[in-house]
Amino acid sequence: MKNIDENNSKIFVNNIEQGFSLYKRAVEAKTPQNKIKLSKKAEDNLCKSVNIAEKLKLKEKIPLIYEYLTNIQILIAINLYLLKDVKESVIYFKKALESNEKSDSKDKNEKFALIYTQLASISKQIQQFDLSIKYMDSALNYAKNLSENEYLEYLYEANQIYILGLDVKKVKNTFSEMLKMVNKSHNLKLTAKIYFDYARYLFEVEKKYKEAKNLLEKSKELFEKVKDEFGIDVVNNFINSNFDSIGNPIIKKN
Repeated sequence: MKNIDENNSKIFVNNIEQGFSLYKRAVEAKTPQNKIKLSKKAEDNLCKSVNIAEKLKLKEKIPLIYEYLTNIQILIAINLYLLKDVKESVIYFKKALESNEKSDSKDKNEKFALIYTQLASISKQIQQFDLSIKYMDSALNYAKNLSENEYLEYLYEANQIYILGLDVKKVKNTFSEMLKMVNKSHNLKLTAKIYFDYARYLFEVEKKYKEAKNLLEKSKELFEKVKDEFGIDVVNNFINSNFDSIGNPIIKKN
């Protein structure tokens, strides 16, 4: 029995070392194909090490292995998506969720938020908006535990999905939450985007034209501060299309 345990211990250490080494090579690989190939080998080694750790009753080692498995599976999922293998990408993002649940990573909440956001984005791309909203709700539940600036970024991403999914209540609530936080944010470009999106909402949905115009001007000022020419053009195009030369709204008849 002792010899079996010693042999298993050697195999365990070897699998761990191989897994970590392959993961490092995967991160450094230049193409999605090579990243996937090396990551899957790393995943296989670390999954084997989990099985051996359970046999050897090394429970304290298992959460760390799952932390690396989470990273590896996220890497595989992202690169599968780059290769347009959406179905397999979703499978690996879901595997990453399971691994992250079993880890004790300090950035566990951040990883959950990231994975759910990726799943929401994929669902949005294939126009499964109900599912996309569900995933984004989960992402926000974890993002609440991050810094205010990070949470604000997730709120912004969520609102893009809520708008496309025509979830009016969530759109309104998310705008309200973002506007409470935005004055504390040091991310001027994100603030400009939020002001622009809210201005569009006020103009198109609530028909509050004066408030919309004021926010558009604020948005433009911030885009100018960060020298974002694309953002400036977007705001100018919206103003020119929806306001006349003296600033009155152009009301388009249906």
